[in-house]
Amino acid sequence: LPRTANVIRYADHEVWNLKTGPEVRAFLRAEFPQLGDDVITEEACEAFARAEPGAFPSPQYVPEVAAVMSGACGFLVGDAIHAFPPDLGQGVNSALEDVLALGD
Repeated sequence: LPRTANVIRYADHEVWNLKTGPEVRAFLRAEFPQLGDDVITEEACEAFARAEPGAFPSPQYVPEVAAVMSGACGFLVGDAIHAFPPDLGQGVNSALEDVLALGD
């Protein structure tokens, strides 16, 4: 069965400016060269180009978690702290972005 994928990028990311299937295909070839053209159909590229992007809310600061962790020498990242639905598979992605943010 075909599987879907979620593209999670900031609202001003170039991916949201792609307007045609060929533009989507070119983006995918550049960003994911390991994917063969047979993995994503032309119809899927066209559908992506026509679709309206959705949005996830920005991560929120939760004082209750901070209070529990007060004085601890560690951080919760990824699935441990973000409430993404499990079917999105974004735990590692959000953990990597969390670590990047902690480094700033």
